[in-house]
Amino acid sequence: MARIIHAEELTFIKDNIVNANAKHVADGAASVLTGYLAQEGINMPNLVAAVTTAIGHEVNRKAQALMAEKMKAQRDLKFEPVWKRYKGCVQFLKVFYSGNVTTMGDWGVNMNGNRVAYATSFVDRKDAWDVLYAKHGAMAAASPLKVYLAQEGIVIGTDDASVQASVTDNQNFVKAAGQAGNFKQLRNTAVKPVKAGLVKVGGFLMKLMRSNQMGLTAWGFVVDDSPKAPKTRKTVLKLGQGITIENCKIGGVMENVGGVSLKVYVGKNATGAFTTLAPGDMKGIEKGMSSMTVVNSSTLESGKFTVLVSAN
Repeated sequence: MARIIHAEELTFIKDNIVNANAKHVADGAASVLTGYLAQEGINMPNLVAAVTTAIGHEVNRKAQALMAEKMKAQRDLKFEPVWKRYKGCVQFLKVFYSGNVTTMGDWGVNMNGNRVAYATSFVDRKDAWDVLYAKHGAMAAASPLKVYLAQEGIVIGTDDASVQASVTDNQNFVKAAGQAGNFKQLRNTAVKPVKAGLVKVGGFLMKLMRSNQMGLTAWGFVVDDSPKAPKTRKTVLKLGQGITIENCKIGGVMENVGGVSLKVYVGKNATGAFTTLAPGDMKGIEKGMSSMTVVNSSTLESGKFTVLVSAN
């Protein structure tokens, strides 16, 4: 049974509506869509304009998403090494106060029984660092950390400067991520009627052209006549990992649903030219892209993506 693979990537959606409108206009009074468009109140030129607006919002969203990723990377570059040393300080204090671990609370360390409950978010980690740094400073020469810092060659004042500098990066990250979210919402709002219109028009043409459903390609639709419907495959890529996905469905889409950029190579090897897929980005699968190799080059975070693949 034939089925339409409705576009999700904006350039594919634009191609679809532009081609459908061009075919409708070229057919003139003989267009099979004339009555249906009037019946449904579908204005094709308005939909073309709407998807163009959506693409503009997507350009802005992508720019802000890239900025957010850059700020997050700069933040982590400053903060993560300090956090690693912070955990070393905490473990030393745990040994020092082994007879009374409740004292760890004075250093801002949360305990779950005899185990340290480390903060997970940047803000909470930064707050935990601030308490430890202030406590060490207040105790001065009497601080039990003094000997550990000397032993490990840790200059705690330098580390604190890195932590405070990372706060600005985090603020810029949050701001850019928020703006990316706003542009995403504007994009989705603009493209929603276009996608709805294409679903209606495609459904009408599929029924009208029952004996020649592949003829919908003349209207810009991608028609799949394989026995089984394609499926969306979700993949998690660990740090530095790469994977080859075969049987990617032409007309489908690959989407980065994680928090780090991914490198996408056409073919079965991670060589040659590649496309950078930033968080939230989509990549339309065109002819010649049935095999794709995806690489996560991040050293801090796993990557995630989805792609439409043919069912075997």
